[in-house]
Amino acid sequence: MIDWEHLDRQEQLKLREAFGHHLDTLPPSCSLDMKIARFQEWLSLKDIQYKDHEKDINR
Repeated sequence: MIDWEHLDRQEQLKLREAFGHHLDTLPPSCSLDMKIARFQEWLSLKDIQYKDHEKDINR
């Protein structure tokens, strides 16, 4: 898997935009944890690993 942090900013932006379109197909959620989990799952299908640094900081 490729770490999200190793992608350049342009590639990250393209993926965020594509994920936004994907989100439009899912039921809405106000939960930040749910949004991050969905993002991680979606990226994992593209062989990209995204770590939630906020959770690491709060542990």
